[in-house]
Amino acid sequence: MSIIPTISSGYLNKSASLLFQLKQEGGMDENELKSILEEDNIIIRDSVEVVLSLVIDSEWLVPNEQGRFEVNKSLEIESKIEIRTLQLELLWLYIRRWSPYWIQALSRGPKSARSRLDSIDIKQIFEELGLLDDTRIMDMHAKKWWSRMKSLQYALIQEKNAETGIAGEELSMKYEYKRTGKVPVQVSTESDSYGYDISSVFSKKKKKKLRIEVKTSREYWENARLHLTRNEFETCRKHTDSYIFHLWDISDDTPLLLKVKVSEVINHCPEDSGDGVWESVRIEFSAFDWQNAERFE
Repeated sequence: MSIIPTISSGYLNKSASLLFQLKQEGGMDENELKSILEEDNIIIRDSVEVVLSLVIDSEWLVPNEQGRFEVNKSLEIESKIEIRTLQLELLWLYIRRWSPYWIQALSRGPKSARSRLDSIDIKQIFEELGLLDDTRIMDMHAKKWWSRMKSLQYALIQEKNAETGIAGEELSMKYEYKRTGKVPVQVSTESDSYGYDISSVFSKKKKKKLRIEVKTSREYWENARLHLTRNEFETCRKHTDSYIFHLWDISDDTPLLLKVKVSEVINHCPEDSGDGVWESVRIEFSAFDWQNAERFE
């Protein structure tokens, strides 16, 4: 596992200065980079290795075919760009590259970050870049940065949820094979239009098709919740007698499975009213009887 390079206001400022100079002078080898970092106009003699690690490991500088370092082409550094604008971009790339622990403090925007950023060095970066300003006086660059952060946070949540969902579906695949002796089909890998995740059969003797929708949580079932889409709702309602839900609690080393009938789920779904049509509904795992759950090893 890669070690996350240290970042601070000073290191970020010196890194940006180095990138500006490198953009003007072209590729350099590591010794030339060190020489620049030791010059008085960048004044970081005691931190050369730290800054080199930051700019190289974060891929702000990348080696070309000759093995000389040049500015990553993803960084569009123009001669008129302000140093702060570049620092905002470098901070963004650092977060996206390393997902540092303090990214959690950014999930609710600048108002929450003001109190949740517990590192003095990191908070200083955000303060100096204007990222913790009151939104009434925050400039366009900072607002744009937070908008991108919101999108990144959403993407990270979606990725985490997808990984959790895949883990649950894999468990259901194993469970169904053990239960029926027949290899089920994971239709969710083909398309999300089916309205369910797995195609199985009723039993070893009864080969009638069984549609399974899998909902998984890494939280204990008392705190977990599922989201049912309109397509899943319409599909399960259409196939009431051949559709079932697998709710997985994978908070423990031994997964806990609760099989829930369609009728039990539909009882918790809203009705359309007027011209309004619901698209998704959230249902607590605890709405169902977990005394019937079973451990699966």
